[in-house]
Amino acid sequence: AKVRQLRRLREERGLRYRIEVDGGIGLENLSELVRAGAEILVAGTSVFHAADPTATVREMLKAAQLAVAQKV
Repeated sequence: AKVRQLRRLREERGLRYRIEVDGGIGLENLSELVRAGAEILVAGTSVFHAADPTATVREMLKAAQLAVAQKV
């Protein structure tokens, strides 16, 4: 909800800023955040605590790319 609100304010006021979410990012919520308007995602724990960090980053990038195509 906060990301959508920030995106709405940016559009209404003609502002130029990027929306970043730092922390709590994982495959289960990444797509929703991107569709809501988040453009920068910081996912330290999800990546560095994964069994295969490289594969996790690849999955996250793929999910983000699909979500960009579905942005609401």
